[in-house]
Amino acid sequence: AESDFDTDSLIVDDNLSPLERVKKYIHRLYSVKEISEAATSIPFDDICEHILPLLHELRMDGEPVIRQALVEQMGALSLTLLSHGKNGYEKILHQLLPIVAGSTTDTNQQVRQSAAECLLVIARALEQGDVLPHVFPIVKSLAKDGTEEEHRVEAAELMNVMAPLVTKEVCLNYYVPHVQNLSRDSTFRVRKAVAANTSSICAVLGPEKSSELILPLFIVLSGDEIWGVRKA
Repeated sequence: AESDFDTDSLIVDDNLSPLERVKKYIHRLYSVKEISEAATSIPFDDICEHILPLLHELRMDGEPVIRQALVEQMGALSLTLLSHGKNGYEKILHQLLPIVAGSTTDTNQQVRQSAAECLLVIARALEQGDVLPHVFPIVKSLAKDGTEEEHRVEAAELMNVMAPLVTKEVCLNYYVPHVQNLSRDSTFRVRKAVAANTSSICAVLGPEKSSELILPLFIVLSGDEIWGVRKA
């Protein structure tokens, strides 16, 4: 069945009057929210030709609500692509993930939050062996971002919820070192995020390694100068 999804409705016309632009904006928002549903009703080749090329342009849209609506479509779209086998899986890795990665550092908090949620959805859909090379670098970049504390907070949260998606060895060798560094962050909100987000990591590591590597962090954080960190 052919979809009546209109890709032209997503294009901005700078020659429109203010009222026309408002109407167009509302229609564009509705159209963006229809992307994942439209993808379920058209062939894979049409998704690649008509929908995927639009995603990168929408990722750079000037309206945060449009960018957020786009990211919110990525999870469902990834599942549709997954149903198309290996070719669809490759599109997730090389087209959807870069868009979501860029959105994790968006200037708008709602966009970043939606991107983090979407990243988790996509990570869960991937083969375990692809999480480390394709998803972890995104989280690692957030963890090492020295300019935005929000990014480091996001990294602490993501590493915890994504811990069950990787092996104990990966968690031990890749996640734990960053958690340790974040626990010593100069910003209390980052330290608080670590204190509140280690349960899944500990579950993957097991009692012995958790006692050896995570418990010392909690002992230090329990004596933190900020009450909110101690409470977490």
